[in-house]
Amino acid sequence: MVTHPYHTANCPEAKGKVGPTLGILATLAGIIGPFNIIPQIVEIFQTKSIANVSLLTYSIVIAIQVVWLVYALKLSLRPLIISSLVVLVLSGVIIFQFFLYGGLRV
Repeated sequence: MVTHPYHTANCPEAKGKVGPTLGILATLAGIIGPFNIIPQIVEIFQTKSIANVSLLTYSIVIAIQVVWLVYALKLSLRPLIISSLVVLVLSGVIIFQFFLYGGLRV
């Protein structure tokens, strides 16, 4: 069995349970998936409106991603580290836009 460098076989919990194809697909999903936040960022930028954006939702997303990032760093899971960092940055942009376009005044 050929092991991809980011294959989940590098994760102790996945050893022997995940084949190389699923490992590669999971890696790609973990790296590409977080970019689903970009359309929301673009829409907010274009409309200059945060009317339908939940600050609580993105705050929870950030809190969860911090936990995932710590977990990934402890186990040296590079795809999860990358994914968590991307989600943190993009969710941070949404929160910045929330304040920029009048969500809350500080």
